[in-house]
Amino acid sequence: MMNHPTSADLFAALQLGVDVPPSAAIREHLDLCPVCRVQASRMLEPARATSTALPDLTRLLASSPSLDDRLVSAFNAGPRVADPEPSQLWRAGRNEALLVWIRRDLDDEVFVFPVVLDIHLADDASLIVPADQSPLGVPLAVMTAIPAVIPKHVLIGPLGLLPIGDQVEELLASDHASKHLMVGPAIESEDDQRLDYRLALGGLLHALSLDPSDASDDEPTWLEETRPQDVRSDILDALVGEAEAVSERHSGVRIARLPFSTATVDEAHRLIVCGRALNLDASLLLLYLEGPRARTMLEADLIAVACRKFAHAYPDVAAFALVTSPDWSCVIVPVEDTVQAVTAPSGQRRPPGISMSALALVDALFKYFDGVDPTWEPFDRCVRKTSATNITAITDRRVNSAMAEILRAGKRARTPAKKAAWTGLWAGAAADLRELILSVTAGRDPNTAVDVYLSSEDE
Repeated sequence: MMNHPTSADLFAALQLGVDVPPSAAIREHLDLCPVCRVQASRMLEPARATSTALPDLTRLLASSPSLDDRLVSAFNAGPRVADPEPSQLWRAGRNEALLVWIRRDLDDEVFVFPVVLDIHLADDASLIVPADQSPLGVPLAVMTAIPAVIPKHVLIGPLGLLPIGDQVEELLASDHASKHLMVGPAIESEDDQRLDYRLALGGLLHALSLDPSDASDDEPTWLEETRPQDVRSDILDALVGEAEAVSERHSGVRIARLPFSTATVDEAHRLIVCGRALNLDASLLLLYLEGPRARTMLEADLIAVACRKFAHAYPDVAAFALVTSPDWSCVIVPVEDTVQAVTAPSGQRRPPGISMSALALVDALFKYFDGVDPTWEPFDRCVRKTSATNITAITDRRVNSAMAEILRAGKRARTPAKKAAWTGLWAGAAADLRELILSVTAGRDPNTAVDVYLSSEDE
C-alpha cells in the first residue's frame, strides 16, 4: 500500500520557493502518485505551477475554484495558543486537521460539532452557513448529527467567531423539522453516500478523544508487561476454557488466547488480558479482575476507567468482558462507556461507568454477540437446480436491474461530476453489456469480450 505524504508535509515541501524544488522523497512520490500530483497542483500558486515540472496539471489548477484569502490565510497559519470559547470555529487534529465548532467548554475538554466546507454533504441535521456569515468567506455545513467531546490539547488554533448557537439549539430542539433554517436534504435511503461520510467523520473525532496523550498522570497509557509467574495462569486458562463453551450456543464465536498483560485498577486490584472473543468483525477482549472481593468491584465505575487503558492497546475491540472467579461472573463494558460522553441534545456530561448487570460468563458472551449486527450479512445456502437454465432470460433480468441501479445512483449523487458519470451512459450500453455476458457464457475469451465491449463505448 502506498504511503501518501500528509497535506501538511506536501504543502511545506511545495512552499520552498520557485527556484527550490521539493525534497527528493516528495518529488519521487509525485512522479508515482497521480492523486498527490492533483493535490499538489491545487496547492501551488499559478505562476509557480507554470514554472514547475508539472505542466500537464496546470489545466487542473485553472479549473479549480478560487479560494477566499481569509480561508487561505487561516489554513496556512501555524498552531496558536488560545482559550477556546463557545461559538468559535477551530482547527483540531494533528497531521490532518478537522474543522470543529465549539458548543460548550468542559474544563479540560470541549463539546464540538464537526464542520465541513463541502455543503453537498449536508443533510437535514446539518446547519448550512452562507459565505457572507462565515469567518472563512465560504459556505460551511455544521454537522449536528455527530456530537463529540475532544480534549483541548488537540485544538490547533481559532479561525474566527461563528455565532450560530441559537440556530443550532433550534435545529436540535426541532428534531430537524425547522422550516426556516438552512439545512441539507434529508437522507431517505440506507445507501446514501452521506451516511458513509458521517461514519468517517465520527471515527476521526473518536480517534481524537482516545488519543493516548489525553490520559492523566495516574492513568498510564501503556500496559504493564507481565511475566507468566506474576499471574495465576491456571485461573486464566480455566477462564478461557469456560469462555470457549459459548461456541456451543453461538457457532460463530471463537476464542483466541493472548499474551498476558495487566493494567492497575487501584492498589488492590488489577485487570489481566487473557484472550479475545471473535465473531466475524465483532471483537471483545477477555479481562480477568484480580484482587480481594473482586465480585463486589465488578460493577464499580472505577473498572470502566481502567478499561480505557486497553482501548489504546487494542483499538479494534468493541467491548470488554470483565470476569471474576470462582463463579465466572461477567460484566460487558462497551468502549464508549469507558470515556466521558455528552448526552445530546441536552449537553449533560456522562462520566465513564458500568451500564450492564453481571451475568454468568457464557450467558454474557452469548447475549452480547447475539445482539451485535455484523458487517457481513448472512446468506442462504445455494441449492442446486436440476431443471434447465435459461441463460438469456437471466442475463436480460440482470442487465436491466443493473442499468436501473446505475440510473438511481446517478439521481442520488450530489455533485455534478458524479451525476454526469452515472447518467452519461451511451445509448446501446445495455445491449452491449448483454452481448458481453452471453458471449462469455458461450465460451468466448473474457478479455477479448471486455475489449469489444469497451470499444463499443468509444464508437
